[in-house]
Amino acid sequence: MLESHSEKNKKTTSSSVNRRFYEKKERIMKNNLSRFPGTVRPMIYSIASALALMGAASQAQAQFAKTPLYLQNESQITEQPKIKHNIMFFIDDSASMSELVPGAVDESGNPLNRLQVTQEALKQILDTYKNQFNWGLQTLHNNGGSDSDSFDSDPELMKARVNKLRHKYATPATRRYFEIVSSIVMPQVKYRCQKAYVIMMSDGDANYSSYCGDYNVPIFDYENRRYAYATFENGWRNFNSYSGKDYQAAFEFFGPRQEADRSFQCDWAYNWSYVYDKFWDRGNGLAFFQQKARRKTTLKSVERMRLVRVGTAIPTISETTKSKPFRHLL
Repeated sequence: MLESHSEKNKKTTSSSVNRRFYEKKERIMKNNLSRFPGTVRPMIYSIASALALMGAASQAQAQFAKTPLYLQNESQITEQPKIKHNIMFFIDDSASMSELVPGAVDESGNPLNRLQVTQEALKQILDTYKNQFNWGLQTLHNNGGSDSDSFDSDPELMKARVNKLRHKYATPATRRYFEIVSSIVMPQVKYRCQKAYVIMMSDGDANYSSYCGDYNVPIFDYENRRYAYATFENGWRNFNSYSGKDYQAAFEFFGPRQEADRSFQCDWAYNWSYVYDKFWDRGNGLAFFQQKARRKTTLKSVERMRLVRVGTAIPTISETTKSKPFRHLL
């Protein structure tokens, strides 16, 4: 847990900047109480319902109607798709995932934390659906070396990656979502009839898209096509650029923010426990990408994003209005 600031205007050293980042306190999302406390079953139901809707929404993509492509407005369900769709699991591996879930225990009665509950749910889903989909796994930090930059239909390979998940650090969910979709999900759609989905599992809001303290810096510097990263010696004053062709294609698709939204909007939360960006964090950033996508009609890469919340209660999937052909659900 983070130590609180005693004074708002107190200057921070580089080491304290990194301590806040590596030992942050997160705001936890909470849902209604579950009828199944302490089990992974509700989460499995949530993921399974997402996968079921994905399949139902695009079963007939392997067989096109006789109507010319440019006149087609809707897909018709005629048969099971021959092309496997890509499912990307986007997992929160931040520090708060170490917190225990009340009543959740393994077969030996040992208590389970949020990340362990997530792991169990994922493995049971993989056992159920096996090789029906192409599976992918990405996290916020790749703490355990679990991440893969490609999709694979081998469920055992994916379960081995799930077992590597470890919890640490903050929750830069907006930045990582943009990176995952831009560099992995969108480029790896190989066929016109192939769909791709992102299932995000997290217990809290995004944070650390900006830093403010003894200096101000936009960490997720979207319009300048770069992001800042922390080092022990230099805080958030080092940058990596989004210069690849896949990123350039993503920038062209999503476009810039409105001029009024580009001002620096950093603030501290929870008694100066961690920083967040008022535009990019707390769900607003994901909403930006959703709204941009809903205005488009040509994206063939990402069909849906689903958010499964991990915590003390039953994980839920909330939906927004569907758009064609891009359906991005938060």
